[in-house]
Amino acid sequence: MAEVFLGVNNGFALKNWPEPMAWARIIAEELGLKEVQFSFDLLDPMLPEPGRSALCQEIGKATEKYGISLRTTFTGLIVYAQNHLAHPNFWLRNQAWYWFESALEATSMLGAEATGNVFPPVISAKNADRGRPGADLPGCAAGPGVFSMGIDAHPQGVPPYAGGGAGIDEGGQ
Repeated sequence: MAEVFLGVNNGFALKNWPEPMAWARIIAEELGLKEVQFSFDLLDPMLPEPGRSALCQEIGKATEKYGISLRTTFTGLIVYAQNHLAHPNFWLRNQAWYWFESALEATSMLGAEATGNVFPPVISAKNADRGRPGADLPGCAAGPGVFSMGIDAHPQGVPPYAGGGAGIDEGGQ
């Protein structure tokens, strides 16, 4: 029989409890949970070093202190709100590509096994005419897309993850 774990995405902490010790305490003590999916609404993965590493270490200390397992990350509301890889403008899609690479690097730094994202449907006529969105970005032309990014960002590869949103399979669908 499969083992099921109940956890929570920590995106709820964005405005009121952005400090890792605060949201980790709430998750462990008030909610009584031991599993968290980390939301990049609480850490911009493009934060320059050494800031990003320092924050990842702070998050690690908080989850360790409260006995919380952080196995996955999630892109959060910001990606959904800005369309990122689905944006009709090439330059914004290209910047989103680098954002996702940074998110995968941060996922690895946090010791997480996987990451997830919501890829909004693209209804732009421009994107419909070009085929699938993001086809003009590095690594997407052959199809693997985001999955390829995961292989590069994590020694064991960050597999596609469908938690909280639509996952990306090896075919980039």
